[in-house]
Amino acid sequence: MLEKIIIDIVQNYKFTDIKSFVGDTEKRDYFLFFLFCRLADLSTGDVKFQLDKLYHETDITAFIQQLEIISEQVSPTSAIKKSVDELLNNEFKLSRKALPQGVFSSLSEAEQNHFDRKLVLKFADITRKVDDPLLIKLLPEIKQSLVEDNLYIISEVFSIESLNNVDLLTTYDAVEVYSRVLMRLQAVSDPLQFEEGFNYQEIPSDFIDLIMEAGDIGSVDSIYAPYEVTTEQSLYLALEYPDKEIQIETVTETPRHTYRKFALAQATNINTSHTYCLSNNQIATERYDMSMCLLQPKIVTDRKTGKIAEQEEQENVTYKEHLYISHMLEMLNKSGKAYVVMGKGPLFRKGDIKARQQLIEDNVVDAVITLPAKIMNFCPLPMILLVLNKAKKTNDVLFINATEFQKEESGRTVLDDIERLAEEYRSRPAQTPLGFTVSNQEVAASKYSLNGLNYVSTEEAEQYNLAELTVSRKQTMNALMDKQEIINQLFDV
Repeated sequence: MLEKIIIDIVQNYKFTDIKSFVGDTEKRDYFLFFLFCRLADLSTGDVKFQLDKLYHETDITAFIQQLEIISEQVSPTSAIKKSVDELLNNEFKLSRKALPQGVFSSLSEAEQNHFDRKLVLKFADITRKVDDPLLIKLLPEIKQSLVEDNLYIISEVFSIESLNNVDLLTTYDAVEVYSRVLMRLQAVSDPLQFEEGFNYQEIPSDFIDLIMEAGDIGSVDSIYAPYEVTTEQSLYLALEYPDKEIQIETVTETPRHTYRKFALAQATNINTSHTYCLSNNQIATERYDMSMCLLQPKIVTDRKTGKIAEQEEQENVTYKEHLYISHMLEMLNKSGKAYVVMGKGPLFRKGDIKARQQLIEDNVVDAVITLPAKIMNFCPLPMILLVLNKAKKTNDVLFINATEFQKEESGRTVLDDIERLAEEYRSRPAQTPLGFTVSNQEVAASKYSLNGLNYVSTEEAEQYNLAELTVSRKQTMNALMDKQEIINQLFDV
């Protein structure tokens, strides 16, 4: 049902014509704000925009005042307030089409140049005193253009039958609809942008599900996510814990979309910045209870065999995983924990030995959990969950092999029996079929390698590799059986 709604929305947008603004991005994001309002009205959240009451509103001031009232009524740290304030204070570049025919040509040359080069509109300015003489002069025409655009967009949003047939959306559903519509509208070169079969390239919730189960998230007040791509990991967490303080840095997603997603998730204490964590010093250090990060490994494909592997260590190449790890530790308070999902390379690369040495000498490496391959469809390699604890009391490292904790679901590998895996981490066994501990001294003697296979016998390593291969073969056989079943059904028809 949700996918039908998503396709209908993007299909409707394809024929939407917004005249007041310059630039496809601003037009798209303005349309998405009204979609956000509609989803908020349909969802289980407390704040309602009452978009249906604006359906025939002919005064843009009423629209702005309604948004200002909502902004004043909610918490100053809430994602709802920040979503509304972002729209009200964003500088929109105005289009000539915002003016009636002949008005632009009647302006002086200096006024025309000013309009094209410098004139911008903030919605908040409409209810305040405006300083720009040209904006004051043209404001009645601009307000009328905005009214027409608003009514047109609202009409389009309310014409989506599949969405009208929904009485109530869960917060999860509302977030998914907005996120997936955004992905599609951003994928302008994808031939399936408006069709079925679109590949969303989403990061699944498996990693954060394990972190939430293994970590004592209930006692965590503040969370720092330094390197989010499309904020999925933080969003999964906010959907479960909307009252947690979450600080996000992302280089790919603008705050307007992040705030809207988190508003639909009912997050009450969220802050995000469109910044790169390693070059941003505006966020307080030694403050957060928890930090989390997903670092996708670099993948290479062998031209002869077609085998996919993590890129081997190369000379004169700077690998940044340990820079992120060091930064995350710096942001944590004295009892904070960091969770880093990454490839295996940082565990044993020669160039990273000093960074690993520092981690062991500081006694912050809590656990190294090897996860199954193919959890992410676009990254078929096994990933590692590195757990760092600034208040660790033992002088050892826990290694857990979780490669068998998996099942096939919807064409990808899904982490299975997460509760049992989390209990293995919490109980910290000295030796079990799943895990074992290694002293810091032994890790130091092995060139600070955090590769668990370095600390098992040859026979145990072979059994581990065999188990991994068995799981891979089982996945392949299941996939072949599914395809054979489809073929059989076609022939039966």
